[in-house]
Amino acid sequence: MTLMKHSAMRRARLFINLLHMDFKVVRSEFIGDLVNAVTWPASLALNFGYILPAFGMEESYGSFLMIGAMATTYFYLSIGFASELVSDFDGERFIDFQVTLPMPSYKMLIMQRVVSFALQATALSMPLLPIGKVILGNKLNLATFAPLQFVVVLLLTGIYFGFFALWLAAFLPNQRSVSNAWRRVYTPLLMAGCYWFSFAMGIKVFPRAALIVLLNPLTYMTEGIRSAVMGPEEYIPFLYSLLGVVSAIVLMGLFAMWSLRRRLDLL
Repeated sequence: MTLMKHSAMRRARLFINLLHMDFKVVRSEFIGDLVNAVTWPASLALNFGYILPAFGMEESYGSFLMIGAMATTYFYLSIGFASELVSDFDGERFIDFQVTLPMPSYKMLIMQRVVSFALQATALSMPLLPIGKVILGNKLNLATFAPLQFVVVLLLTGIYFGFFALWLAAFLPNQRSVSNAWRRVYTPLLMAGCYWFSFAMGIKVFPRAALIVLLNPLTYMTEGIRSAVMGPEEYIPFLYSLLGVVSAIVLMGLFAMWSLRRRLDLL
């Protein structure tokens, strides 16, 4: 029993040390990464919150897009993470060294990379809310803001896209093919992920076709974040969004582990 306890503690320390190593790298680049993460949502908030309403667009649309952009931030960060992994797979393969560390299996290493990505991406996404409030002022109403729901859905979104990045890295054959992910994966999933419109809006305009978006995990993330920030009245109920994200995590986690095992010939 004592031996097992020491072994578990050693593995836990290794897990934490690997996270710490990742955070040391991220800390040195955090400000630049935050600027990159904020540029697109802030531009949307300014254009759709102030300029386009002058031409007749609904004023609340700027807030709608700004909050939805928090989910899409994870999406594009995950493609960047996948690009780094593909570069490693095709180059020095530092991951081979990590696999030899005293872990019970490669699955623990995968979980460390997923947790690391989720925490880093959440640290970059959470500031979008106060920044959005500063830009939009009273146009972004936080009267129904639910902090606990907000943090939970962000962390789950990070976990999903951590697995997604690992799966994508295993799927892409080389660094050059990463650009295809933007055209063939990012764009269609974004367009059908309730980013530009809510699920309620989609059902109202094209009832049958809108059901397709329920197959897209991004739908549950954008709807869940908006429900936590802007209130649940006009969005998929938070519990359903949560169940949708958790189900997507389980499926993507299985795909990621299976794909990486084949790509890297892991035991």
